[in-house]
Amino acid sequence: MTAPLRPDTKKLPTASRYALAVLVLLLCWLLVMAGLRAHLVDAAFAPYVGCQGCFYWPTLAHDLSLLALGMALAGGALLVRSPWLRLLPMALLGLLMVAMAADLLVFHSLTHRLLWSDVLKFARELSAVSDVGARSLHGSARLLAATLATAALLIWLSALRVLKARPRLGLLSLGAALAVALAAWSSRGLDPDYVNANLSFQNLLEVNLAQSIDAPYSEAFIERMRSLPALPQRCTPGQARRPNVILVMVESLSAYQSRRYGGELDALPQLDALAAGGRWFPDFHANGFTTDGGMIALLTGQAPIPVFGRYASMDAFAGYADRAHSVPALLAEHGYASVFFTTGDLGFVDKNRWLPEIGFDRFEGAESGYYEGKARGIFGAARDSLLFDRFAQWYDHERDTGRPFFAALLTVTTHPPFINPETGTADETAVLREVDSAIAGLHGHLQASGFFEHGILLVTGDHRAMTPLHRAEYQRHGESAYSRVPMYFWGPSDFSPGRIDGVFQHSDLLPSLADLTGSEACHGPGQGLMLRPAPQAASFALHARGMPRDRIDVIGSDFQGAVILAGDRSHWTGDQPGNWQSIEAAIHLQRASRASGSGNLLERLIELRAPAP
Repeated sequence: MTAPLRPDTKKLPTASRYALAVLVLLLCWLLVMAGLRAHLVDAAFAPYVGCQGCFYWPTLAHDLSLLALGMALAGGALLVRSPWLRLLPMALLGLLMVAMAADLLVFHSLTHRLLWSDVLKFARELSAVSDVGARSLHGSARLLAATLATAALLIWLSALRVLKARPRLGLLSLGAALAVALAAWSSRGLDPDYVNANLSFQNLLEVNLAQSIDAPYSEAFIERMRSLPALPQRCTPGQARRPNVILVMVESLSAYQSRRYGGELDALPQLDALAAGGRWFPDFHANGFTTDGGMIALLTGQAPIPVFGRYASMDAFAGYADRAHSVPALLAEHGYASVFFTTGDLGFVDKNRWLPEIGFDRFEGAESGYYEGKARGIFGAARDSLLFDRFAQWYDHERDTGRPFFAALLTVTTHPPFINPETGTADETAVLREVDSAIAGLHGHLQASGFFEHGILLVTGDHRAMTPLHRAEYQRHGESAYSRVPMYFWGPSDFSPGRIDGVFQHSDLLPSLADLTGSEACHGPGQGLMLRPAPQAASFALHARGMPRDRIDVIGSDFQGAVILAGDRSHWTGDQPGNWQSIEAAIHLQRASRASGSGNLLERLIELRAPAP
């Protein structure tokens, strides 16, 4: 009876050694991922404070919790006897590895974090999102990513095969997980006291659990907000003009890219030179951190303060599809036609649905025959220079010359990682200089046609680029550096050229157009009027922060505060202007008055499974 047992006792140590080797490889892979993320976070934030390495160890300490979780899941697989039950911890382990890799790639590409709400939002755009991530990797980074991805797959498949019921090894793995968790907990004192990096050095689970954005308001809280003094409205005579208006929204155009705006890059030399004959606004702010946020602010006059459920929705424009508050609807009352041009896919985040909802008469994107046969780049878009050629063609030959028009143009190529279409490599300055030259060409074309005798050309960024702030940028502007974008203006001769001081923002466009075209215009203290001979600045600008998502920056000429959105626990932080309570109340009441976001991934899957009527 002893003879049959000998082969098993010989095989058991070998199998255990295989399992132990897989555990060690898993631990090494998790450590490498944590080390790489710590390096990226430190490289992004250490220059702000001149402290190399100050963010490396805190980031690593926070990610030790994920290492502990990975080892605990592996230990759980070793303790479970049922093959089917063992699939649960193994599936969770695989999900953890994929999430850590995706989080690392998102931070490398956009200096951002992987949020579950973003996964739901962009679930239908996986090809475009993966294209951005792939293009951000080149050279040694691409090789390293391929190596780590291959290693992760092999380790997980090996673990699936060899991590079977081995109680002693399972307890050893759980013990190691406990030791790592204790080390992570005891290292939390390393966290630097630096507000902007907190959601970067925290681990993936902490970042997602920290989002308080959808905490609900109680009726008592809303009543308390209503009881506070409302922000006053002021009505003034309008200009009753009918100029053609062209708005160019340049993807990721940022103040740091312009020497005229005090930036570290000299990527916009032609626009900066042309600004001497027009206007430029040195204290101009984007209201959002994404393209859809910029479009909402510019085209509806509302800061994209997130409605409930917006970040968990696949509807990027949730709560802002109200035709009663849009530039096209406003201008239609005065006989305007509104058109929209881009080289990108209009189906991306449902622009093709939202644009007609807010009143655009015509819109075209990548499907236009004008781009047929042209090389495509990021998001499947033709290069930006072709966008301005296409618009010039429409302006010269296709527009209805009997009606004034409003035209919105959206570029694509200048999206990070700033891939140069000529070389296929990341080159921020070269990509921006191409669009700089193209817009200067459009300016010259319009000038030759006499457009500026009555017409207006505006050029701004849709949001600040999702790239690390430069040290000088943060030292110069503080928290408001996250929202600063250029705004260039050229128009009729009675709009005297030069620097226009004061706080202005994207959402000022609608009240400014109302003032420009109407006989009377009403606006509040948070709205500037920039399209008049003597511009009037706003008393504050709002900026919906990308990280953390629950922060709404409130920026004045002499203060920087913020509202933290957390349901009834919402509160103001930072500098407090005299009317701060009214500003905060207006933010909460706007959120409460808008429809909630809908159309998340689960709902879309249910729709797909539903039988056709």
